[in-house]
Amino acid sequence: MTINKKLVALVGVAISAILLSGCGKTMIVVNGKKISKDEFMARLERVQVSVPNGGTQPAGRYIVQQIINEELVLQLADKEKLMPTQEQLDARVKLIKRNSPELAATLTQQGMTEDEWVQTLRYQLAFNNLLGKGVKISDQEVKDVYNNGIKRSPSPFIDPAKVKISAIITPDKVKIDEAYKLLQQGKDFGAVAEAKSDDPVTKRQRGVLGWISNTAESKVPKPILERAFSLEPKTFSAPFNVQNQWVILKVDQSQPKKVQRFEDVKDLIKEQLQLQKGAQASTFRKDMKAFIGNSKIKVNADKYRGIPEDIKKRAGEINVPETAGNNPAAENKGEDKK
Repeated sequence: MTINKKLVALVGVAISAILLSGCGKTMIVVNGKKISKDEFMARLERVQVSVPNGGTQPAGRYIVQQIINEELVLQLADKEKLMPTQEQLDARVKLIKRNSPELAATLTQQGMTEDEWVQTLRYQLAFNNLLGKGVKISDQEVKDVYNNGIKRSPSPFIDPAKVKISAIITPDKVKIDEAYKLLQQGKDFGAVAEAKSDDPVTKRQRGVLGWISNTAESKVPKPILERAFSLEPKTFSAPFNVQNQWVILKVDQSQPKKVQRFEDVKDLIKEQLQLQKGAQASTFRKDMKAFIGNSKIKVNADKYRGIPEDIKKRAGEINVPETAGNNPAAENKGEDKK
């Protein structure tokens, strides 16, 4: 029952469509031609999506299974008195927001509201609580993980200094000089990149390349890094040559190096250790199998009526959900490009 990040937007669309009132009502009109919500839903349900254990499955079937499995986990957590407390949920939300300054934009891109995102965290924490039930982790184990992590490169607890860059790239010296002149006249960088850049990525994305970090692991050419980290935000460079390409760089934003304190991440580290040990020693799958076996599940849609029986047959096989978003300390928050 892994939460597939590539499916988040699709699931959001499906849920929104299900919640639309009425059946068969017009949803789209193209030059007077009406397309019904039923037609939209039928097509959406047929879309093939990747599933956690490999292969593909129609989106409608996958979503129905996902909703049922998630609800079963939440109900078992409630029965076992292991639902995340409001304090636990608030602490996780606070930690992720502190380490993910572009969270709101990311959620918008994925088609999720903040409330929907918080509910996915609530489910993940409930799952974690169930899997880690009865597993004891010492304070020293937690401290050792933090100390070892701080020494690693890259470190899961250190977010290096980063800059978000845009660029205009072309092999043509005349064209790059024209672009530079337009920028000096105050023209919008994105518009100039779209008009003058010959690089397909920067042309298509109006110059935007994203976040880069000046670390040993960076694959960005050294001249790009040197210029990028020498510029102030909202300023651009003079043209310079890199690998037979003329480049103008602009720094859109910058973020200083951030080191997560032990006090801020100790609970998260403890939880991850509990999950690792719990996956081996926990009674979770046995408990889940018994709970599903005694559950009454019904789907009021002919094409999905067999799903409850399939779930009962596979009871206890539910996978640990992805912890992306659960463990921002371990994520790469800026992807090096070009």
